[in-house]
Amino acid sequence: MKLSCKIIQDLLLLYTDDACSQESRIAVEEHLAHCPACRRHMEALKLPEAMAEPIPEPVIQERVRKNSFRKLRRRWLLSVLAVLLLFPTLLLGVMGIHEYQGEGLAFTNLDEIFLARRLMSLMEKRRFEEAAKLIDFESRYQEIQEILAWTPEDYMPKAIPCAVDGEMWAANPQLAEQYGIQKLGENSDELWEQLVFHQVQGILIPERAWERIVSKFSAEELEYNQVYDVYFRIETPWGRFYTGDGELRGETEFAPENLVGRLDFVPEELFQAAQDGLRREARQSYQWNQEYYAFAADMSLEDYTQTMKDTFAQTLKRYCARGGAVQNPHFTGAYRMERQWEIEISSLIRLESGGESHWVRYEFMVQDRRLRLIGGSRPDELHKDPVAAALRLSRP
Repeated sequence: MKLSCKIIQDLLLLYTDDACSQESRIAVEEHLAHCPACRRHMEALKLPEAMAEPIPEPVIQERVRKNSFRKLRRRWLLSVLAVLLLFPTLLLGVMGIHEYQGEGLAFTNLDEIFLARRLMSLMEKRRFEEAAKLIDFESRYQEIQEILAWTPEDYMPKAIPCAVDGEMWAANPQLAEQYGIQKLGENSDELWEQLVFHQVQGILIPERAWERIVSKFSAEELEYNQVYDVYFRIETPWGRFYTGDGELRGETEFAPENLVGRLDFVPEELFQAAQDGLRREARQSYQWNQEYYAFAADMSLEDYTQTMKDTFAQTLKRYCARGGAVQNPHFTGAYRMERQWEIEISSLIRLESGGESHWVRYEFMVQDRRLRLIGGSRPDELHKDPVAAALRLSRP
């Protein structure tokens, strides 16, 4: 490393007194070989003591102390610089491991984090037009067009038949695949134990199967797995069961369509008894969605996207003009599902009116570098009269 003349001249006193390290001596000599000015400076230091004013010992000690301090400071700065240069490499290495293992933050969601922070900043600054440009309304348009193309049959719950304990059951396809219910049906004890100890709550467990489970495990094991905290007994026209669905606690009257609508694993007899009620509810859902999304039926993608962006921005601008204020936009979650990162954001806008509080709440999810509304007040819910719709929101 090439040293400046000032540094060399600071070292010359130590050099002439043979008080510097070997590395410093080599650096000084290399510099002197090419620098006449520093050579003259060194010759001045070598004048006979009679011709030069003696340098007091305290001055020499002070110079040594200062030069030593400079050396230590320089080494410290070089160490800090090395750490700063090395830190990004270490960070990326850790993030690479996390990405491979499916844990923590990783390369795949850095863009999502920056996008999420950008949205929260714009919401807090009330720059709603710019925030609207970040939102993925295109995917929402495709969803609406698919909903408009549905038939009443598409609203009917789907189930996979499974044989368990010699009886037929109806299982939600996702649940059946996740726990291998069709394969484990022949070994019913293993099936029920797996569902119970994984605390699957949307199921009905026959009383006889429940008794077999609790008899096989100690009280300590059952307590450790919170079995008695999660599950409780209900009596239905189709038998006595245990379930973890807390909203069924205390119920004594059970419409079959309500049970099937809430649960993912029920006896086939119950599933069949619910069909008429489920068809009635499916027709109602079909009719409601057809009317609700009729405004978008003849819209092009471009028209819908622009309408939603304008509605989003205008709704919030009008709301804030009436006294609303954005409160605490924040991350509510960041997690990985099936190799895709999802970052959830919540933003609340509060309006005090006549001594009462009203809210417009928005929930967003950033996924695959796209930002989507997933809950709260959707722009397509407010497209007719944004302010009036906002003021109809629930009160605390």
